Amino acid sequence: DKYNLIGVGPLIPSDSLDGKVPSDKSFGGDLFQKSKDSWYLEWLNSKPEGSVIYVSFGSISVLEKAQMEEIAKALLDCGRPFLWVIRDKVEKKGDGNEAKKEEEMLSCREELEELGRIVPWCSQVAVLSSPSLGCFVTHCGW
Repeated sequence: DKYNLIGVGPLIPSDSLDGKVPSDKSFGGDLFQKSKDSWYLEWLNSKPEGSVIYVSFGSISVLEKAQMEEIAKALLDCGRPFLWVIRDKVEKKGDGNEAKKEEEMLSCREELEELGRIVPWCSQVAVLSSPSLGCFVTHCGW
């Protein structure tokens, strides 16, 4: 039987459900233009199974610097590889210049880059499909 349905909310590609279309890795709901650079997937897939922490708070939420510093400290304390999505945040200052991006303002940026990767965008479906993924830290919101 077929049902006339309209999907509302996050949708799941078919390969996550029944595998009928293995090449269907996108649900077409990205708010931002996809990056053509997928080096983060190569890095992710080079890690042992179940070892990587994926940190992403969505496309809209913006964390305060103090919150980001706490997350950074926790990631360093864990000592596990991680993939952290921090949107590019460029603000115009009153003089017309741009303020530093939020990710560049982390006090422990160099230490973080030794252990994991920080990206401005990634394919969440591809990351969540990776066998290397062990944990997903998110706001669980929509």
